[in-house]
Amino acid sequence: MVSSGRRKAEVNVIKDYFLRGKMPNWKKYKEWNGDCRHVDLKMFLWLHPSDDIEVLKGLYKTYMESDLIHELDVIKGYGSFVDNEFLRAASSKKTIEEYLFPFMGTKNIILFRVMFEDVEYAEGRIRSLVGGQENFDKKAREIFELLGYQNFLRMRLWLLQDIKSPLCLNSLYQYDDVLEWCLTTLTPNKEKEFSEGLHTPEYLKSFQRALYCLHHFDTEKEGDTCRTSAIHKIRKILDERTFVPEFKQMWEDVKAGKIEVKDPWKR
Repeated sequence: MVSSGRRKAEVNVIKDYFLRGKMPNWKKYKEWNGDCRHVDLKMFLWLHPSDDIEVLKGLYKTYMESDLIHELDVIKGYGSFVDNEFLRAASSKKTIEEYLFPFMGTKNIILFRVMFEDVEYAEGRIRSLVGGQENFDKKAREIFELLGYQNFLRMRLWLLQDIKSPLCLNSLYQYDDVLEWCLTTLTPNKEKEFSEGLHTPEYLKSFQRALYCLHHFDTEKEGDTCRTSAIHKIRKILDERTFVPEFKQMWEDVKAGKIEVKDPWKR
């Protein structure tokens, strides 16, 4: 998993860090602009032996404020974490052996709480690294904002997973703070951008399908699982919070049976 897309030299740097605790030659790699990085932020926290959130918070701050890191060390670290733990972790794979991406187990929520506890701080540090808001919008904005739409849509795929799958049992969607983060991009402060997207037929159908599954998921048949608990929380949030009007109305229409969805339980 680590070696995919990386040169042998960069893989060796990661192995040295993981197996021996040896730090990379940061000065050597600071000016290197390869597609992959060596010990990016996610690797730095994930492969560290400690699972203590306070220890990792201190290391996170040290990393983020270091003069030795390259902007991609942070951007790639955040990007690959979101990509793996939200987009790819909703896979239909039933075993870890079939899953071709990093599997963090319960360390994923620890990293989420370290990296996303203070999003304003993270965005500010990245702006500083890339040289301002314009470059931030080009290089990193989707990680913190636009991908939130996709993260919400992937909740539906979590409901389709085998409940015994390690990916299902370790899904980030079961945690309250993760749900809050995923739903923040659907709120009125993003109204123009989100509303425009809902006018695209395929995009609209995706949200209708997601809301349909969230409303109709059979929690009684599911029983007392992490998914059942999360579904009740999600429904409560959708009922009680203020969202973009079109989205809120869509949720009300789904509950009232006014929206028909074709093959909602298929991938």
